[in-house]
Amino acid sequence: MKQNLQDYVLLDRLSELGEVDPRPMFGGFGLFLEGQFFGLVVGGQAYFKAWPQTLPRYEGLGMQPFQPSPTTRLKTYYQVPPEVARDPRQLCEWARESWQGFR
Repeated sequence: MKQNLQDYVLLDRLSELGEVDPRPMFGGFGLFLEGQFFGLVVGGQAYFKAWPQTLPRYEGLGMQPFQPSPTTRLKTYYQVPPEVARDPRQLCEWARESWQGFR
């Protein structure tokens, strides 16, 4: 999977979080903040770590876990709804919740 312009747009929208460290992963970027892997940007889609308290929101909106191959799913990283991904403020809020789950 090739990185596309939308991947870079999503990365730019996350700039309010601070020093997000994008690392090549799964044909896109793994997202790290203060050393914690909290999300992915692949193929123009953002996926964030879902915690027990946030998972129902992802599932309730019909979001699916990240599937890097036909036989593999990362069951704790869920697609961010498109309307959230388009809004930098909401995107950063959801990303912050994902990252803060490690604390």
